[in-house]
Amino acid sequence: MSQLLISQQAQGVLRLTLNRPESKNALNRPLYAALSEALAQADEDSAVQVVVIDGAGDSFCAGNDLQDFLVADDPLAASRRLFKILTAFSKPLVAKVQGHAVGIGTTLLLHCDLVLCQEEARFLLPFTRLGWCRKAAVVCCCRS
Repeated sequence: MSQLLISQQAQGVLRLTLNRPESKNALNRPLYAALSEALAQADEDSAVQVVVIDGAGDSFCAGNDLQDFLVADDPLAASRRLFKILTAFSKPLVAKVQGHAVGIGTTLLLHCDLVLCQEEARFLLPFTRLGWCRKAAVVCCCRS
């Protein structure tokens, strides 16, 4: 099995590459865990000055892996941990987007300090079409 998250560090830059190109880098629980752990470690590592997140293949992130999401006892636990870490992240966070950023893949970008997009980048928030939104559910995540 290939590595779900590729981590490369050089000259103060930590590059984290979502590495599930066969699924357009859809986030499953193991990838959420790997990304969460890498970001938590980066925040504590004085050698890391900036973190860059990108995706392998032709897409940044196709959102949640729905098959993984549907079989989980608590499907939101992994994403809650990731976004808790992102909200408190103290270093510059950059995303490089190619292809599609769907659902949670777009939401992740809102936590970045800088998002660089290729011209063909496309963004989609399908939550309402999938019926995953409640009438009064508004989430605001701010970084200070």
